[in-house]
Amino acid sequence: MAAMVAFFKTLLSQQLVTPHAWTLLLPGVVQVQIAPKYWIWKHDNFTPSDAAAKLEGFLQEAENGILTGEPMTGLPDLMGMYEKLFQQANDTDRLRMAALYCAYNGLADKTWRSPNYSKTIAKYGHLLADCSIESAAVVLVLGNQLPWPATELARLWASYEKQRCKTNGLQLPPLLELRAQTRIAESYLAQGSKQRHSMWIRRSWRDAAGKKTLQQLLLQSLWHRRAIPEGQFWDAARADLGAS
Repeated sequence: MAAMVAFFKTLLSQQLVTPHAWTLLLPGVVQVQIAPKYWIWKHDNFTPSDAAAKLEGFLQEAENGILTGEPMTGLPDLMGMYEKLFQQANDTDRLRMAALYCAYNGLADKTWRSPNYSKTIAKYGHLLADCSIESAAVVLVLGNQLPWPATELARLWASYEKQRCKTNGLQLPPLLELRAQTRIAESYLAQGSKQRHSMWIRRSWRDAAGKKTLQQLLLQSLWHRRAIPEGQFWDAARADLGAS
């Protein structure tokens, strides 16, 4: 037995055997995702490499707030940490920090808004001018139209779908993904491309499987060739949430 233990220790030390989280295979063991409100505000030991997780958590909470009316978690200490670390972050992390900083302060009331907001935005707001998934996320949670050309948005979405499940990727919550796709469809409609509008609406309809009210709203947009107002989109999403 001692010889066998020594043998496996040797294999592990040589990285010939990968350690396995065997406890997850035990009966009755489940994994759950902790709601962002329990961790998003934490700023101790924050480093710019944590920016993707913080942004994803904030977007999840923002989507839930739009649906349910639940108040947003205050992040004043985290925002203060961002202000100190912007300069130290690499380009990707700085962009994600800027996205969270702008989205949070754009939604927060005066009680929770960063006192240095205007000054910081003047310095780093330009990072969100280019068409990126981080910039698009800010526009979406603030309820605005995506300001970039439809073809550029379509290329962005193709790139987004390739990276969202990667280790350093960024993933939007499901309804914000749907809203992004309908916004792309509306951009094509504004350009007069009915074919591309149809393609993106049908794609959104498939991705809204199980959400009957939203699917009906998408079909109306397709049939009548019209944009979906922000309020109608979220009202439909709330109706589906209540029906589930």
